Amino acid sequence: MVLRMDEHLLHVISDGRVVKTMPLPIPADRLPGLRAFRPQPRRCHRAALPGQ
Repeated sequence: MVLRMDEHLLHVISDGRVVKTMPLPIPADRLPGLRAFRPQPRRCHRAALPGQ
């Protein structure tokens, strides 16, 4: 499986065929396995800042 991103679309390619095309950003509940393609939760950013 290959993932290819255009400006506003994510193409999922399997065996040389596009099997799925999704608009970006992808809701986290629709693709739980692709965490890299969604922004990190705000609590992670807040926890990384010192003194907060």
